[in-house]
Amino acid sequence: MVGAVPGVRGCWLATGHDEWGVSNAAGTGLVVSEMVFEGEARSADCGALDPKYFLKEGNGM
Repeated sequence: MVGAVPGVRGCWLATGHDEWGVSNAAGTGLVVSEMVFEGEARSADCGALDPKYFLKEGNGM
Protein backbone atom coordinates (compact mmCIF):
# COMPACT_ATOMS: atom_id res chain seq x y z
CA MET A 1 0.00 0.00 0.00
CA VAL A 2 1.22 3.44 -0.89
CA GLY A 3 -0.86 6.54 -0.27
CA ALA A 4 -3.00 8.52 2.12
CA VAL A 5 -5.20 6.73 4.65
CA PRO A 6 -8.81 7.78 3.99
CA GLY A 7 -10.36 9.64 6.89
CA VAL A 8 -7.08 10.10 8.80
CA ARG A 9 -5.63 13.52 8.06
CA GLY A 10 -1.87 13.50 7.58
CA CYS A 11 -1.49 9.71 7.73
CA TRP A 12 0.35 8.12 4.80
CA LEU A 13 1.29 4.50 4.21
CA ALA A 14 4.23 3.08 2.29
CA THR A 15 4.23 -0.61 3.17
CA GLY A 16 4.07 -4.12 1.78
CA HIS A 17 7.39 -4.28 -0.04
CA ASP A 18 8.41 -7.67 1.41
CA GLU A 19 12.06 -8.48 0.71
CA TRP A 20 12.29 -5.56 -1.74
CA GLY A 21 11.87 -2.87 0.92
CA VAL A 22 15.44 -1.56 0.98
CA SER A 23 15.78 -1.81 -2.80
CA ASN A 24 12.54 0.08 -3.41
CA ALA A 25 12.92 2.64 -0.60
CA ALA A 26 14.24 5.48 -2.78
CA GLY A 27 11.50 5.09 -5.38
CA THR A 28 8.80 4.76 -2.74
CA GLY A 29 10.10 7.85 -0.97
CA LEU A 30 10.00 9.82 -4.21
CA VAL A 31 6.43 8.74 -4.96
CA VAL A 32 5.18 9.48 -1.43
CA SER A 33 6.85 12.91 -1.43
CA GLU A 34 5.13 13.69 -4.74
CA MET A 35 1.79 12.62 -3.27
CA VAL A 36 2.27 14.72 -0.13
CA PHE A 37 3.70 17.88 -1.72
CA GLU A 38 2.20 17.83 -5.24
CA GLY A 39 -1.10 16.03 -4.64
CA GLU A 40 -0.35 13.07 -6.93
CA ALA A 41 2.42 10.66 -7.85
CA ARG A 42 4.09 11.67 -11.10
CA SER A 43 6.95 9.18 -11.20
CA ALA A 44 4.84 6.01 -11.10
CA ASP A 45 1.24 4.85 -11.43
CA CYS A 46 0.33 3.85 -7.88
CA GLY A 47 -3.44 3.75 -8.29
CA ALA A 48 -3.68 0.02 -7.61
CA LEU A 49 -1.69 0.50 -4.38
CA ASP A 50 -4.03 3.12 -2.89
CA PRO A 51 -4.97 2.16 0.70
CA LYS A 52 -8.66 2.87 -0.02
CA TYR A 53 -8.79 -0.24 -2.22
CA PHE A 54 -7.75 -2.40 0.72
CA LEU A 55 -10.38 -1.07 3.12
CA LYS A 56 -13.44 -3.10 3.90
CA GLU A 57 -16.43 -0.91 4.47
CA GLY A 58 -17.21 -0.56 8.15
CA ASN A 59 -14.17 -2.32 9.62
CA GLY A 60 -11.98 0.77 10.02
CA MET A 61 -9.15 -0.92 8.17
